[in-house]
Amino acid sequence: MNIRDYFSGVERGLKRRGLVLERPVVSGIVDDYNGFLHFRVSFWDGSQLTVHEVVSTVRGYPEKLRYSYHFRKGSRTIFRYDNSEHHPEIPTHPHHKHHGERIEPSSPPTLADVFAEVETQMADGR
Repeated sequence: MNIRDYFSGVERGLKRRGLVLERPVVSGIVDDYNGFLHFRVSFWDGSQLTVHEVVSTVRGYPEKLRYSYHFRKGSRTIFRYDNSEHHPEIPTHPHHKHHGERIEPSSPPTLADVFAEVETQMADGR
């Protein structure tokens, strides 16, 4: 797998879900195996998901070197997954989840995991 394959798969998945992109998917290709992407999705209830990924496919599969998935409604953060180094006290450091004001241990989620959690949050009316 190269980086173009990964980016194409992400774009196909977004189209298949019928999501409204607030701005186009921005991707940058460093070389055949490394790149980044950024996009924001707006949902029917006014909530938004912002996605940032720095990805390497050198090993034949997408490895997220840096990521942030930020789901919010208005100015309120519902959740955010990221692997920034700012919470060394978390056992899954650097991977963690901001759930409102709480910081929780977390494994790195897939984009499908994030969308599933968004759908659950929206179904619960949060």
